[in-house]
Amino acid sequence: MGRGSLRSQFLVPLIGTLVLVCALIATISWVYADASARRNIRMRLQNIGELCRAAPFPLTESVLKQIRDFSGIDLLIYDPDSKEWLGATERVFMSARFERALADRGATNGRRDVDNGLNTLYTVTVDGRAFDALATPLRSAQSRLEGRDSILVALIEASERKRAVQQAFWLPALTGICATIALAFLSASIASRMVSRLDRLESQVNRIAMGSYETAAIDGPQDAIFNLAVSVNKMSQQLERARDEIVRSERTRMITMIASGMAHQLRNSLGGAILLLQTFQRSNPNTAKTSVDDLDEIDMALNQMRLAEESIRRLMTMSQQGMVVKDRPMTISEVHNQLRGYLESLAVHHKVEMSFHCSSDQESQSIRSGESVVGALLNLIMNAIEAAGPGGTVSCTCNSETSASAVQRPPSRRISWEIRDSGSGPAPEIAATILEPFVTSKPEGVGLGLPTSARIAENLGGSLNWVREPNATVFKFCIVEQPAG
Repeated sequence: MGRGSLRSQFLVPLIGTLVLVCALIATISWVYADASARRNIRMRLQNIGELCRAAPFPLTESVLKQIRDFSGIDLLIYDPDSKEWLGATERVFMSARFERALADRGATNGRRDVDNGLNTLYTVTVDGRAFDALATPLRSAQSRLEGRDSILVALIEASERKRAVQQAFWLPALTGICATIALAFLSASIASRMVSRLDRLESQVNRIAMGSYETAAIDGPQDAIFNLAVSVNKMSQQLERARDEIVRSERTRMITMIASGMAHQLRNSLGGAILLLQTFQRSNPNTAKTSVDDLDEIDMALNQMRLAEESIRRLMTMSQQGMVVKDRPMTISEVHNQLRGYLESLAVHHKVEMSFHCSSDQESQSIRSGESVVGALLNLIMNAIEAAGPGGTVSCTCNSETSASAVQRPPSRRISWEIRDSGSGPAPEIAATILEPFVTSKPEGVGLGLPTSARIAENLGGSLNWVREPNATVFKFCIVEQPAG
């Protein structure tokens, strides 16, 4: 929904209601002001009529003129019989309808006539001008004898009443108009702030829909929109975690496909090459006796092939649907000796000093998944040798501890290896994700070695972690040996 339509939905009903209220107030004010002005005019004319009725002197034209000059009210005396007018106004032109009403009033006897005359305010035309007129029966001595009354008509210009109405009307009307304008501006300001915040939320939701899950800064009061923005940020974080999880799952699936498709063929090829070299050694015993250098080279080739075969084994462990890899138990001493045999030539080639450390009482401890541990440590130490570089050092230290159990059962053993190298450590840009698949800083690397070692550790109930220390990088590979049974 666009900004304009949202603002219109908010403002149009509100301002429409304010305008209607303002118009209602103005109408009521006008009606009340007109009624009040008419009531005041009637009271003035009524007071003048009462004064003239009580006068002990004759109401001549000069007397009526003096009263007009004094009060601003024109007084006319109308005789219904002769239909003659007496008053200060030189030319009097009354409407025929008003004269008929006066004639009918004068022809009627009784107190009710006087009441009607005092309470009825007419608007008449005299000399082309509009006047408010009040007719009052004038009871003189002669009229009492004749049983008739002359009629005293008090006139005041209608423009005076209109001015009073306008003065009484404009104050509440202007107040209502100003209040409506102020409320309209206030409502527009509030609506603009709310719509701006909703627009930012809309932009963030659109970015999330396009795949950008960055959280946005939240401002404004802690209202429903604020809570909505917090919920959108939480949704963005959850979607980002879900996306990362999907990416990791897809990478794992890809690894599974690669491992399943290539492991058998590669292992068969290496097995055939190893078999050929061993057959060559057995078929040429004299060559082996006379040429020690050739024998060493063949042994090194066999060693490298076995190392490649072990790498395939590690790749196969990443496949959940691939071949089941048989494992065999090994002691810690056998693990170290096999690692030393695999990696000694590699360390010499890179001019790196490699060492293994383990207490004498731990060397004979058995590990049920010995070959899997060898495969995981093999990858970690190979990385350490490459990271240390010429003149560097790599050490592998094994520690074992027994954990007590709260229930009556044999305790488990936690075995850990610390692989420490003197290299510069992983690149900063991959340090946080170095244990994830396909993360590597090597130009020729694939990024499967560390994830494979981490997965082996998890399968054996342990973990793989790393930390950067001063002048050294330390990877800690841990497994848990459960008691047999």
